[in-house]
Amino acid sequence: MEDESFFFFLYCYLYQKPKLNYAIFILLLAASFYYLPKWKSINNTGLSPRTIRILLFIKLAAGLLLGWITHRFYKANDYWDMNKEGFKEYQLLKDHPMEFLTNLFYSPYTDKYGRFFNAVGSYWNDLRNNIVIKLVALSNLISGGSYYLNSLLFNICSFLGCIFLFKLFIKIFPEKYWQSIVCAFLIPSTLYFTSGIHKDLLVFTSLCFYFNYLHRLANEKYEIKLLIKLFISLLIILLVRNFVVVPLLPLSLVYLLAVKSSFRTSTLFISVALLAFITLLIFDLTESAYSPLQLIVDRQYDFLQLEPGDSQLVVQELQPNLKNFVLNLPTSLEHVFLRPYIWEQGNFFYLPIALELMLLQLLLVVLPFYFKKSNCYDKPLLYLFVFFSLFMFVVIGFTIPNLGAIVRYRSIYLPFLAFPLLCSINWSKLKRIKRMVNINM
Repeated sequence: MEDESFFFFLYCYLYQKPKLNYAIFILLLAASFYYLPKWKSINNTGLSPRTIRILLFIKLAAGLLLGWITHRFYKANDYWDMNKEGFKEYQLLKDHPMEFLTNLFYSPYTDKYGRFFNAVGSYWNDLRNNIVIKLVALSNLISGGSYYLNSLLFNICSFLGCIFLFKLFIKIFPEKYWQSIVCAFLIPSTLYFTSGIHKDLLVFTSLCFYFNYLHRLANEKYEIKLLIKLFISLLIILLVRNFVVVPLLPLSLVYLLAVKSSFRTSTLFISVALLAFITLLIFDLTESAYSPLQLIVDRQYDFLQLEPGDSQLVVQELQPNLKNFVLNLPTSLEHVFLRPYIWEQGNFFYLPIALELMLLQLLLVVLPFYFKKSNCYDKPLLYLFVFFSLFMFVVIGFTIPNLGAIVRYRSIYLPFLAFPLLCSINWSKLKRIKRMVNINM
């Protein structure tokens, strides 16, 4: 097995199972490549059928590659564990369907359904995994338990989310075709980590749908079906990663206000940020028994109680006061915006992630010199993307003490920061400078 290539490994895995699995694998691939480009929700994006098929191939290949890498190089990993648990639930579905339908609501904890935001040891934390496991069990009705068949099914659904995100990007900036494709489909860490049988795939896909429906609800004729779809996508985010809703809801309301009112967008979003800071300051000055910062402190504590991983970072335990958070902010920003470094030791797989991060850092350096004002003003959705992703980045930096986990969590929100960045740079000016340099040489 050690010397086998990825594709040979995949072939053997499928072929050693009942031959029906192999046939279903080929059938699913053929059906998805043939029918998806013809689907109305996909073929009206402006992407050619050939481009859609190429992007779909990349997405499905990323899911299969992630499965192979984690199976070969990581003996214990969440992706294959989810698939194993899903097979157990699949057996339960066949033998005891009523229990399959009801055990999702059982809580083994003494406080039953309390500790809603806790990262470990609560019904709600277990529910995040249990939802994915239930979906794997339903997927097993087709796949029979094969990880790679389940990966195909999950990623075909996730690809629809990427399509909806592309449609949203191109609607904001019709002229930003390649930027929209890169940010919706091709950011390496996002492509990789949101292609596994895991919560990350569900959260990212739901965010893609949520932002698309939110934009349509704000800018198009009101339709109840749009509101229902928006609610369903928000509900999935709430159940699978509830902490994301904390910034998402208020920022969405500010976005709607920016679209519907005559207030300047930048003023609205900056005012909300200042209001949040003042609120935290009031809690500090009044020495309140409970501070909103306690949510972040509790999440960090939960993660610190987990068994340290190979890429564990040295962090200080947070205290629920503004001064302590300010003192720990530089470390948080370093972890989430600068790590892994290109010279990071201990894991070969960090190298492409570090290169991706270096490219984004380079674009940030270039931005002040080639900033295109017309691309950012009066674009409320860009402000929503930036404020939401920055908030999530900072929280990840504060709460996650493991570099591998930081990279995985960060990948979900990276497109929503990368897209405003790419669209704010005056690329035509850069091209003119390049031509001038070539002429002078």
